[in-house]
Amino acid sequence: MSEAPQAASGFAALGVSIRPGKVDDVAAIEALLTAAHLPARLVAEFIDAFLVAERDGRVVAAGGLEVYEDAAVLRSVVVNDGLRGSGLGRDIAGRLMDNARRAGAADLYLFTIDSWPFWQKLGFIEVPMLDWRGPAQRCFQWRFVTSNIERFRQMGIHSMWRKA
Repeated sequence: MSEAPQAASGFAALGVSIRPGKVDDVAAIEALLTAAHLPARLVAEFIDAFLVAERDGRVVAAGGLEVYEDAAVLRSVVVNDGLRGSGLGRDIAGRLMDNARRAGAADLYLFTIDSWPFWQKLGFIEVPMLDWRGPAQRCFQWRFVTSNIERFRQMGIHSMWRKA
């Protein structure tokens, strides 16, 4: 993946570019996640596998990836309120899926509470949490959710999968 920012497909008119995440982005990503009521854990630990969308020097969207052998977990895809519906989240998700394939992932997993229709449009289907393959079960999110499974079921969590 190139270190130089790349104009996001179709987002040049918005002044948005997408680039790999870096340590200096962690606080901005965590702030976006918190504002969207998403978990902001372990961003720094996986920052090398994050992508950020930037406009006017500010992080306006982000998404991360965790690869475990031949399985990957998409996480923390978030877009600033003012840019939701622009296709930026879809663009970041597509790039993350491409990165997962390049890293050798055969299966992609994620958890979501309210964005499951978005992920279904990208080919994800619901699967039981316990059907996640062994490598993906090493993910902190999987361990945390399955150890608190009733709580998360009550919150309406969706466990999703698709072939990479």
